[in-house]
Amino acid sequence: IKKSKIDNVLMEISSHGLKQGRAEGISFISGIFTNLSRDHLDYHKSMKNYFDAKMILFKKILTSKSTMITDENLKCFAKLKKISTKKNFKLKTINIEKNENLLSDFKLIGKFQKKNLLMSILACETIGIKKKNIFNKLNRIISLRGRLELIKKFPNNTKVFVDFAHTPEALKTAIETLKNFYKKGVTLIFGCGGERDKAKRSTMGRIANKLCNKIYVTDDNPRNENPKKIRNKIVKSIDKKKVKE
Repeated sequence: IKKSKIDNVLMEISSHGLKQGRAEGISFISGIFTNLSRDHLDYHKSMKNYFDAKMILFKKILTSKSTMITDENLKCFAKLKKISTKKNFKLKTINIEKNENLLSDFKLIGKFQKKNLLMSILACETIGIKKKNIFNKLNRIISLRGRLELIKKFPNNTKVFVDFAHTPEALKTAIETLKNFYKKGVTLIFGCGGERDKAKRSTMGRIANKLCNKIYVTDDNPRNENPKKIRNKIVKSIDKKKVKE
């Protein structure tokens, strides 16, 4: 990276990595907290533990006068603000309801993509990039593979999207985004991975049942679990008239 004359890096740090100390020793200018929703509970066991693991970045790794970037509409914002004050961070926040119009020319669909982009813009500003230069580059951004990726469009205008939504909140957000943008019903094909948070399976099934017209439950990396048992857990929370395996 240095040989390519790149001086700034934006990296994602997993809650596992923070808990296991894999980010210690790295000097960060700022830290972004995007959201908190159910994930990795097979490892963390509780949402409190999961949140505490994420907070290692802000409580232990970021130094005084670093920048904390987050969303003021998060339920945990009060806790984040308290940490920011205690650590003497520069706090920068976004509010998608108020700032979405700033991205009217942004090509990608979904508030969650715009929300992440707004936080990235703030991160760029912390390293001295001018807002004008940032916005001049936005039209070059394209959809990432597996993030509401349009992979097929049929003659009858049916569209097929792929999204790597593996948590209840991510699944709900992906479906609602497509429904709101296209004003049409959604047929969903999904499954849940094996040997991971088992309690989320029925939750994801209920979300699919509420938001989708037709649902196909399939296998998604069952690992060493019986795939039929995983599918059954999902199917039990879905209306029989809607679901097929």
